[in-house]
Amino acid sequence: MTQQPIEHVFVIHVSEGYEDRKAHIDTHLPHRGIDKFEYILDGDIKALSPEVLATIFKDSKTSPAENSCFYKHYLACKQVVERELQYALIFEDDVLLNEGFCNSVLEILDELKAESNYLVNIEDAYLAVPYRFRNKGQKVYLANYTKMCGAYIIDNVAAHRLVDFIEQNGTTLPIDTYQSEYRNDMKINIYWAEPSLVHQGSKSGRFESSVNVEKEGLLQSIKYRLKCFHKKYIWSHTNKRVIRVFEHVIKY
Repeated sequence: MTQQPIEHVFVIHVSEGYEDRKAHIDTHLPHRGIDKFEYILDGDIKALSPEVLATIFKDSKTSPAENSCFYKHYLACKQVVERELQYALIFEDDVLLNEGFCNSVLEILDELKAESNYLVNIEDAYLAVPYRFRNKGQKVYLANYTKMCGAYIIDNVAAHRLVDFIEQNGTTLPIDTYQSEYRNDMKINIYWAEPSLVHQGSKSGRFESSVNVEKEGLLQSIKYRLKCFHKKYIWSHTNKRVIRVFEHVIKY
């Protein structure tokens, strides 16, 4: 498949204090074939209005950083709805894209060309689709839960349902848990890409996490690689919780 431009890419980013991440995105994405992308800068912690806190985050026990991250994902999905985009890619600002990323995304979209109402998680997150569910040549697998929210493809129908549900119900959860917990209530089809196309730098040790306590550095990088190997090639294929992710999935 000939590489084509990937349009409509939104990057979750804090407007101040994370200049190293912006510098990374500004060079890394074009290097991987993505020349057009937009930062989601609204929704920083200090910019969350009392109205937003009283509606979307009413009774929430999540941290200010988790609330800000959630709201930025919500704003990115709202862009998909308001602009009537067919689909968009949503990244957090620590993503590391695989070689051939754009071709891989186009292959996923081709596999889903007859489908709608999808959110495809394309990040690694230490996990893989268990061998027992895989089919030769298949790129995406319907799942009961998502992974983390470092990178995903979302189409207009799924974005619309997610945005509407957030506006009607608010949240008391982080964004990744929210997408999984309310998948059936929102009636959104979640898929995992196999193989995954993205790694998160804040997990590998390249960047310090703005939400979690994981630290940057060589030791974290080594731990990440060992954890990834174990979870991707052993744990994901034997753990009952991972296996249940792909059992008895309702398709909407």
